[in-house]
Amino acid sequence: DRGTDITDATVLSRLTFKRATEIFAGRARIPMLQERWEILREVGHTLRANYRGSFWNVLSESGFSAFGDAGVVELLCRDFPSFRDWSMHMPTGTTLQFAKRAQLFGMMYSGRALSSRGLPVLNDFPDLGPIADYSVPIALRALNILKYSPEVEADVQFQRKLGRDSLAEQEIRAQTINAQIQKLP
Repeated sequence: DRGTDITDATVLSRLTFKRATEIFAGRARIPMLQERWEILREVGHTLRANYRGSFWNVLSESGFSAFGDAGVVELLCRDFPSFRDWSMHMPTGTTLQFAKRAQLFGMMYSGRALSSRGLPVLNDFPDLGPIADYSVPIALRALNILKYSPEVEADVQFQRKLGRDSLAEQEIRAQTINAQIQKLP
């Protein structure tokens, strides 16, 4: 709507912060605008360098699969650093790979493909998810499916931010996924 083709990888790779501010102007300033601008530039550079400038080529290279060695989720996490939703679990030394944004990309694309004519659907799209999204634990907590320790409960009630990659954040995300895959009565 603001005259910039943000689907063009060259445009994204050359996007200035000033122009990003203009594109996303509204009643309120968009949260994390600096980070979002950096991600847009990264996506533009990566698409140009590895995928001839098009997300369609990411999908084609994946064979229209979400998972597998060359599935779209893996390609996004491998080639686009901002899609690497990984966190080191300090007690075990395990790398937790949530892949939230990469899975959301697959879900959003599949939703569009299912409602259109001509777009191929990811052949394993039903396997996408569950997603470790920040809004899911809110609902699970409200339904008494997810319960927090007294310390984390106090942080949530007093709206104290949980640290990125903190043990509390990791456990909430992991248990959110666990709760979604369990068969609830």
